[in-house]
Amino acid sequence: MGCDGNRSMVRDRLGIGTEGLGDLVQSMSITLRCDIRDALRGRPLSFAWVRQAGINAFLSWSTDLTSVVLSIEYDPMDADDAVRFTPENCRSLAASCLGMPPDRIEVVDIHPWCLSSWYADSFRKGRVFLAGDAIHSTPPLGGFGANTGIHDVHNLVFKLVSVIKHNAPDSLLDLYEVERGPVVRLAVAQATARLAQRSDVQLPLEALQPVLDEETISMGYRYPILPDAWNVPNPIAVPPRDLHAEPGTRAPHVWLKRGGMRLSSLDLFGDGLVLLAGKDAADWCREAEASCSTRGVPMSCHVVGRDVEDPDAVFLAAYGISASGVVLVRADGFVLWKAVRTEAFRGADFLAALIDSREVRSE
Repeated sequence: MGCDGNRSMVRDRLGIGTEGLGDLVQSMSITLRCDIRDALRGRPLSFAWVRQAGINAFLSWSTDLTSVVLSIEYDPMDADDAVRFTPENCRSLAASCLGMPPDRIEVVDIHPWCLSSWYADSFRKGRVFLAGDAIHSTPPLGGFGANTGIHDVHNLVFKLVSVIKHNAPDSLLDLYEVERGPVVRLAVAQATARLAQRSDVQLPLEALQPVLDEETISMGYRYPILPDAWNVPNPIAVPPRDLHAEPGTRAPHVWLKRGGMRLSSLDLFGDGLVLLAGKDAADWCREAEASCSTRGVPMSCHVVGRDVEDPDAVFLAAYGISASGVVLVRADGFVLWKAVRTEAFRGADFLAALIDSREVRSE
């Protein structure tokens, strides 16, 4: 796995190119230690643009308001511009941007960086996979960079485990790019759209698209699930509140109880397949679990209302099933298949066909 950042040597050595707008703005990033509560004057801000004579800058800060990052545009080809970022000059620039005395500011670090917008042509070559900033670079607005990278790895690792440990076919790994590609492109486009709206960076018209809310982008995206894995959902993301455990979507969080201890439904995922069921599907679950066991496929079953409690009585509505319904969830917490009710077929027979053929669908 190549997770070596946006200047990925692994990507370059594999000969994998990039698509998108590319490098947009060269900046000098100055990390500061200072208390900015007086400068904010109680305003609930998380970042700020600074426009002064000779200064075009972006400010962001930590939640405790004691650490600040000041990013100032500069021209690396201009000799005078490139050498003006000494610690003393940076302290003066920060004082001007923050409106506070220089002696209250400590310069911690100074380094150049490039604001860019692109994604990789491919996420895999042979036995080598790319993830994180090695396959995408987003402007910082929206906070999609780290979230998207973590989701990349989560998606890829459960597939690797399935192939290496549980004899899943290698073709499962091809679905990494099929599933993550549209999500990565969405994150890059949405971060760039925010940049177009909130800055004076000159961008082409295709960057000027409607902005979705952050929760929809990070939590409401949908994967194409077999047998329609090559058909990208449209739209690729919807508000999470409108989702109810449809195949290809993130399994919803609901509070449950087990052994008197409170836990999230999300705490049940992460180790093989998980079958969540209404209280009237207990027998169906036992058949399904036995069927998986004989095929060496790890799966755990949880009957909500029996094995685990649903103290707020919200599970069935959140997952869009009846008391006899079941939802099959992958190790990465995404729904693989669900049946609103299970009276029409036997669990062992149906799940055997599902596992043996690798077909999944919603009934």
